[in-house]
Amino acid sequence: MTGYEGIYRNWIKGSAIIKTKIINLKTIELQKFINSIPSAYTADRVYLLLSTFFRYCIKERLIVFNPLDNVNRPKYVSKASQKYISREDRTKLLEAYKDDAKLFIYIFDLMTGLRIGELCALTHADVDLKNNLIHVTKSLNRVTMYADDGTKSSQIVISNPKTKKGIREIPIPTNLIAPIKEHVLREKKKHFKLGIKFEPSNFFFTSNTCTAIRGDHLNDYWKRKQAELNFEFVVVFHGLRHTFCTLLAEKGVPLKTAAVLMGHEKIETTAQIYTHVDKQSQVEAIDLLSEIISF
Repeated sequence: MTGYEGIYRNWIKGSAIIKTKIINLKTIELQKFINSIPSAYTADRVYLLLSTFFRYCIKERLIVFNPLDNVNRPKYVSKASQKYISREDRTKLLEAYKDDAKLFIYIFDLMTGLRIGELCALTHADVDLKNNLIHVTKSLNRVTMYADDGTKSSQIVISNPKTKKGIREIPIPTNLIAPIKEHVLREKKKHFKLGIKFEPSNFFFTSNTCTAIRGDHLNDYWKRKQAELNFEFVVVFHGLRHTFCTLLAEKGVPLKTAAVLMGHEKIETTAQIYTHVDKQSQVEAIDLLSEIISF
């Protein structure tokens, strides 16, 4: 949310289109505005934000059609083509965790596939060791608030998960139970040291001061750690979730089951990852055939 707040303030708020009534906005005006943004990445973010806004306007019957429908979306290709962690890099991560407890949150996400907001919103009450279930019911976001004098502050907002299917229960893998108990013990000691009462409603993962953990800090530390461990490919935090889905596909978990575990609203979203794994399996099968039949 913070990123989109910046997009609005830096690119939309002072633009020519902001002075035009919504019902009077023309496709050609929007196209010129999008084209005027020098960065393809920023232009794409502006396009997405405007698209969300216009869909809301249609829902509220302020307009009858989306003026962006005939606007060409900016062609932005992410440099991070690698979306999941390789088998070799997963081994490095697991080995490094033995000496660095801070890596537990990354191991946890790798084995549960939570979105970063869902992970940050998780409480101790949500991690049900009695029934070996993780109850995903909410998401944590940080919103940047601006005062009249221009100063800004960060405010935590707890909301529903990204999709309706995001409310779900994820079975806790057997080999994750012991590390979870160790983590809970560390959290209790940290709370006791700071004189903060430990309660089931406390966040499951917290900062050094027992406050809600920041998603951007998680991502920054994750990137630095990958570099330190000499990962073959450096992936963003979301890559852990993508890897979780990839592993489900590799193990032959039915597509419908994987979609439920991922909290995907549309099964097609899960299918895209499964298709990628199928293609990789086909390549490996052909390579194996090459080894068997040699000239």
